[in-house]
Amino acid sequence: NASNKCSEINHPEIKEFIDLVKTDIQNGVIEYQVLQEPRYMKYWKQLSISEYVESDDTFKFIFVGTEITTYLGREFTGITTREMLSDDSLYKLSYDMDIKVIKNKQIVYSYGNFEWENKELVKWEAVTLPAQKSSEIPLCLTFFVHFR
Repeated sequence: NASNKCSEINHPEIKEFIDLVKTDIQNGVIEYQVLQEPRYMKYWKQLSISEYVESDDTFKFIFVGTEITTYLGREFTGITTREMLSDDSLYKLSYDMDIKVIKNKQIVYSYGNFEWENKELVKWEAVTLPAQKSSEIPLCLTFFVHFR
């Protein structure tokens, strides 16, 4: 499920993250460099950052936090969302949301249930927002919170 209504967000960690990010958003996006500042450090383990690769019309992970990597059981930094998500419908859902985020400079709240390669089912919530690197390269920044 996905929504662009931040008013629907109830999870305190996501609210706190959004409040911080909103102080740094300029022209609808947050700069990648800002995310490396110490005040964002507590969120790093739950962040994923993907870069839009226009030539391939896909997204490539440039950072995946340790909590996400631990749950998924392997590192995804450097691979595309197409390589990660072999299921076409899941890939299309992810791609469509990420494109909407970067093109409309929109914050998208999403939530659902997730089972990864026979691991236990996880309920999760996330917020995805537009970011950029070097004022040119569009990025999607996603902050995940999950529950067991």
